[in-house]
Amino acid sequence: MFLGGTIQSSLDFRLGIFALPTLISMGKTLPESVMIIALSSFFQTSWTSFLLRKNIPWKSTKKAVFLRILFVPLGILFLAFISKLAINDMKQITGIMLLSIIIFQISPRKINIKKSKIDWSYIAFPLSGFMSGSLGIGGPPMVLWSMNSKLSQIQIRSFLLTTFALTLPVTLTILFISFPHVIKSALLSSVFAIPSLALGIKLGLYITNKLNMIMYKRALLILMFLLSLGLILKPFLDNLNISRR
Repeated sequence: MFLGGTIQSSLDFRLGIFALPTLISMGKTLPESVMIIALSSFFQTSWTSFLLRKNIPWKSTKKAVFLRILFVPLGILFLAFISKLAINDMKQITGIMLLSIIIFQISPRKINIKKSKIDWSYIAFPLSGFMSGSLGIGGPPMVLWSMNSKLSQIQIRSFLLTTFALTLPVTLTILFISFPHVIKSALLSSVFAIPSLALGIKLGLYITNKLNMIMYKRALLILMFLLSLGLILKPFLDNLNISRR
């Protein structure tokens, strides 16, 4: 979570993309990992959105919160489905979904929603809710929409943070009801993770002003790519090692 916080504050909303494969690789279940990410993110987004409260574009924020909340339960249903699969199957599905998000982020071809006649908010916001419920990663669709909106940079940051902060209590409530057996371990992990997350955020803000950000972003994207790829390939490698014995 320390490294996740560093990435979160220096590259904006990529905490879950880094933290999820790391937590799963450490032996955490998928529901527990999603719960830990949601709890830790709630601390960070609530505090930062409060500091930026004067810049919140409430019209867009209310719409995003409403549409995300509608689709969070669907994402958690999908989470419940894949969490019942064999551990290796669950890891591979999670890795494929994460890899898809990362490939989309580094793809040179971006969707130009400014020139589109479609109101992309009705796609981006529900998709964000579904991804938040299923993987604890709802940022990418929101970031894509906001970067193509008429909002200023400070409004974009306020919009994203406030939307996440207002949606997460609903997400956490449904997660607690759906997976009561992992609440205790997730809460304990989150309590220990919050100080590390705070230190990571502070380091990330420092790094932003000191490093070559282009090279830094590339290095972290490669790292996140390899972590996701590891989830996909590990079952094959384990079977290969067993067959050689």
